[in-house]
Amino acid sequence: MRKLRESLTKNGLRYRLKQRTDYVAMYEVLAIYSDTVSHIEVFRIPVTKPDKYLDENRERLPNNAEFGINNDSKAFGGANKHEQAEDWYHHLLRKTSVRCLG
Repeated sequence: MRKLRESLTKNGLRYRLKQRTDYVAMYEVLAIYSDTVSHIEVFRIPVTKPDKYLDENRERLPNNAEFGINNDSKAFGGANKHEQAEDWYHHLLRKTSVRCLG
């Protein structure tokens, strides 16, 4: 399976991986002209199934239409964005582990 990269660009924004498991990822989104963290995105990692173009499963970022709707993804900004993002990350980990066990 192809994994998400540690740093990437999407919609002109630079993403830097902060932490991840096999199911949940947290990315820092950097400001356009500096390395300052603009906001943090936390999401369940969607996996693309093999098709005629790809012969293996591939992790990907949620697309713009999916973000915040179906996969419990959230973006956090403001003064306490790091604490809020950490809380949501651990919430998704607990939620995912319950689903895997049950």
